[in-house]
Amino acid sequence: MFDSVKDRLTFEYVLTAAFGMPGVRIDREEFLRKELSGYCPKRVVREAIRYNPARAGVSRKRIDQISKKVIETESLKVTAVSLAASIPSSLAAPAVVGAVTADIIWYFAHILRVVQKLAYLYGFPEFAISEEGVDPETRDTIMVFLGVMFEVQGASSALRKLADSFARHLARQMVERIIAKKVIYPVVSRVAERIGIRISKQLFADSIASSIPLAGGFLSGGLTLATFRPCCFRLQKKLMTYDLSDPAYYRKTKSETEKDAFSRELEALKAFGIKGSPLRAEYEEKVHELKKLGEEMRASGCSDEEIARHLHSKRRELGEKYKIAAPPLFREYIYYATEKKYGDPLGPSYEALSRIKTDQEIIDSACRPIKDLDDRLTIDGFVKWYQEKKKGTQTP
Repeated sequence: MFDSVKDRLTFEYVLTAAFGMPGVRIDREEFLRKELSGYCPKRVVREAIRYNPARAGVSRKRIDQISKKVIETESLKVTAVSLAASIPSSLAAPAVVGAVTADIIWYFAHILRVVQKLAYLYGFPEFAISEEGVDPETRDTIMVFLGVMFEVQGASSALRKLADSFARHLARQMVERIIAKKVIYPVVSRVAERIGIRISKQLFADSIASSIPLAGGFLSGGLTLATFRPCCFRLQKKLMTYDLSDPAYYRKTKSETEKDAFSRELEALKAFGIKGSPLRAEYEEKVHELKKLGEEMRASGCSDEEIARHLHSKRRELGEKYKIAAPPLFREYIYYATEKKYGDPLGPSYEALSRIKTDQEIIDSACRPIKDLDDRLTIDGFVKWYQEKKKGTQTP
């Protein structure tokens, strides 16, 4: 029976189950307000929530103190859960197996709680975790944190790159998409393999402990504490070394000019291009998917005008969503160039298009990315726009 459980209790199964456990999601704003209010003025707490604790001026010493308290509290909780879960209702195999499975899932549920709490204390933005689940990018990012906790090769380097990107104020969506393929993806498979082995070992140890009446519960609880705390402190020690969590870094860069920000964005654009960037590629994929939506609406009996209006609205929503994820100055340039051409920063309205196109043509264009994007939005155009912006000579 334990062999069949071992086959079923994969890392993927455990992680999915752990994400679904009650209380796993940590609300970033609520958590930071609760932890910082006893030490910091309201203004600092608001700044910490808006940006991050280090940028708000909360000292590393204070954050380290709070993070240690968080780890100790979660360690006690997971140990108590392990103690309770590892005392099965009977010594029959099904009861023992159920106790062991619950113990392992709760263990990783508390690991996920610690990951979120430490990430928020040390400057990372909120993870996209909801009652419906977790999106793929967030899941992979969290696995990098787990990789650091369980000493997976390459995880520390990947997490540092993530932290450095966030410290430079790039949007979360941009960070995750830009470095995902080069940094995160290669680590994810190694994390899954390493933790899968760890789960197998814990399954064996817990099954032995749970088979011993009463004393086994204390043995299992002790094993949990002995493995849980070192993992958490390993992550904490890495996080406390990053610029993202260093108030001195923000004091040094506080006087950074817009020119410096422009240089960073220009460098990124030259490296990835405009149409070839991961964010643009994802946007175009979403645009192509609108064609299927149109076909479904047509099959349900919708008129051409209904389909055209709906797809055009969806296309504008996508445009706004992905513009928000772009670097600030380049986003401003996109809005400027789009408004200059169409009279609207999000592109022409349905009413404007309907004066020059049929509904079918509007449907077709809503599902088709702009082919000549690089003729309208160019790196040279971005440079010229910025120069005119500085001189105050831009024309609407």
